[in-house]
Amino acid sequence: MSVQTIFFMRQKTQAIVLHLTPHSDSMSVLNLYTRDFGRIDYAVYGLSGKKGKMRRAMFEPLSLLEIDVNHQPTQQLQRLDDVRLLSVNHQIALDIKKRTICMFIAEILYRVLRHPMTDEQLFDFLMLSVETLEYTSEPKNFHLSFLLRFTQFIGCYPNFDISGQWFDLRSGEKTPTIPLHPDFLNADEIGVIEQIAQSEDLTAADVELSRQQRAKALQNMLAYYSLHVANMPELKSLEVLTAIFD
Repeated sequence: MSVQTIFFMRQKTQAIVLHLTPHSDSMSVLNLYTRDFGRIDYAVYGLSGKKGKMRRAMFEPLSLLEIDVNHQPTQQLQRLDDVRLLSVNHQIALDIKKRTICMFIAEILYRVLRHPMTDEQLFDFLMLSVETLEYTSEPKNFHLSFLLRFTQFIGCYPNFDISGQWFDLRSGEKTPTIPLHPDFLNADEIGVIEQIAQSEDLTAADVELSRQQRAKALQNMLAYYSLHVANMPELKSLEVLTAIFD
C-alpha cells in the first residue's frame, strides 16, 4: 500500500464543534477540534436542504460528534463524509445560561486553537467539560473555571506558589512588590482566581462570588489571555455572557 493510499483512507474520529460559517448557498465551513487531527476545517454541504443527512442543529457550539473523513494532511479544507452526534445535550439546549457559556467557550477555543496540533489530553478535558456543563445544576462559575484550567494546555497556567500580594499578568506569577506596569491584579482580585483554582469541582460551584466579583474575575482572566495568546481579538459572545450573568 502506497503512502498516498494510506493518507486517503477513510477514518473515524471524535470531534467538538467550534464554529460554523456559511460560505455559499450550498456550502458551510465547519471548524472542529478532533481527537486525531487537532483543529481542522471541513466543508459541509446541504445544511439548508430537506434531503441532506446533515442538519445545522448537529453543529451547535461544543456539540460532540463522531465523524467519517478521508483525511488529507496537505489539504486546508477537508471534506466531511458522514457525521453523528455522540450525545445529545438536552439540558444545555434548554438552559439559556448553559447555551451562552457554550457559545463563549467555543469562541475561546476557535480563537486560541488555530493549528492542527493533536493533544488527546486536551480533547479529553474538553469532552469532560461539555459533559460536566450538561449535568451541573449550577453553571454560574463554570466559564471562569474553564478559562483557568484551559491555560494548563496552552502553556500559561498562573504560578500561585510565590508569596506576594500582587499578581503580574505579564509574567503570570505572584510578586511581593507592585509591578512597574499597569498589567497586574491586587490581592483581592487574585484571591478570587485562587479560590477557583483550589476548587476540586470542575464547575467551581462551591466558590461563592458576588455578581461584581464574577464579572471582574472574567475581565481579569480575559486580560490575562490577551497578554499570553498572540493576536487575541475581542470576543463577540462576551457581551451576551456578561448580560446573562448580570
